[in-house]
Amino acid sequence: MPKHLMLLLHGENKLDDESIALVGNGLAREQYLLGESFPLAGALAGPESDNLQRICIEPVHLHATRDHLVLLQLDPFQIAQEDLSQLMNEASAIFSEEGLGPLTQVAPFQWLGKTEGFKTLHTHSAAQAQGRNIDWWLPKDTRVVGLAKRWRQIQNEVQIRWHIHPINQARSEQGLPTINSIWLSGISYQHDVHLAHELKIAQKVISDQAWMPRVAHNHSLVCMSDPISCWEDLAENTLIYHRQAKQMWPAIYQMLLDHDLVLEVIDFPKSVRKRRFASDDFRAHPLAFWRKSKVPTWEELNA
Repeated sequence: MPKHLMLLLHGENKLDDESIALVGNGLAREQYLLGESFPLAGALAGPESDNLQRICIEPVHLHATRDHLVLLQLDPFQIAQEDLSQLMNEASAIFSEEGLGPLTQVAPFQWLGKTEGFKTLHTHSAAQAQGRNIDWWLPKDTRVVGLAKRWRQIQNEVQIRWHIHPINQARSEQGLPTINSIWLSGISYQHDVHLAHELKIAQKVISDQAWMPRVAHNHSLVCMSDPISCWEDLAENTLIYHRQAKQMWPAIYQMLLDHDLVLEVIDFPKSVRKRRFASDDFRAHPLAFWRKSKVPTWEELNA
């Protein structure tokens, strides 16, 4: 039996100002994996959790330009987990002071809170806002007026306390990006989670997303962060959602030529698109050797 490899392409998040108001709670690929509302908090809490609504809080860096703030996620930066924990303990104290309960870390850059206070806010994932003016992406009121304002007050209080924190002062002196704000997203119950078919059938996930190991663990999946390099890295059903997919493509290309592999490529040029490639497609038939297909290049795959 051939192995089945499912490759979820990152692609580009192309948006213009006119379309932003229509954007959902997460990137197309995030919504595809976990559900239309991108219920990250529910997915991180796991199927055995109580039926409470949760919020997901992520520490971030807000870079000040001349007239706006740009969000940068922290995972590309070298930040000690101990430093993050100290800062988030202070943020957790603020949440408790506000009657929202403490925050609990569940992934390297994700903390969960148990509160229904913000349940009607419309939020966007940090990956959506990455590198963009946060004014477009801050939580917005939907049915209850004033929740977004209350969230900004809490966010501002965290920013004020973190601004004078010794960890950030030391980072500033070293010319390093400070950890100067938090981001709210993924508000959900566990039952809001609707895993993609590819996640349901996978035995192994290869991903560098900080939240994926926890999601994989909650559903009894093996998760690896290192890129694949050989046939032995693959399980019977393997899902790849990795920023280094381009660097993995030569190895996948060779597997299609040398082994029995079925490759399904998933991307989102406008809506979800799935393409299937099988090793048999690229082997010359003895009676029609001239009909042999060619494995697509990375550029052709992303066209």
